Amino acid sequence: MADIPKLAELTKELLHYLKETDEIFQEVKRKGEKRDFYTEVKPYCDRLHGVVSRWKDLAAEWQREAKPKNIFPIQIENTAENFNTIAVQAFYPETSYKRFKHHASSIHYILEKMLAELEGDSADEKSPPSA
Repeated sequence: MADIPKLAELTKELLHYLKETDEIFQEVKRKGEKRDFYTEVKPYCDRLHGVVSRWKDLAAEWQREAKPKNIFPIQIENTAENFNTIAVQAFYPETSYKRFKHHASSIHYILEKMLAELEGDSADEKSPPSA
């Protein structure tokens, strides 16, 4: 059985990382200078990749069990892949603004949608049965 509280926590953590990744991207674009791969890019991406990987595994398990109406396995897969991609691209000024924002928006949409479903699930579990 999927650990819903842990999945909700990881989803919130990814929303925080998404905001942070966007801020990095905005600063890199503004300054026009790429960041050092070994001291900044790789450590950040490695840390993020660990969270994305744990989230993806739990999210896939939850999706198979809960079968939420509008969240599909391919969306979970694409969200994880897109997140890992923009995490690297954020550090390079030559990254396409439009493409970065499109991926970030897609990631945000799925994470918010999942969080709403997860919080709805946990609220359903806590509420007493209706008479």
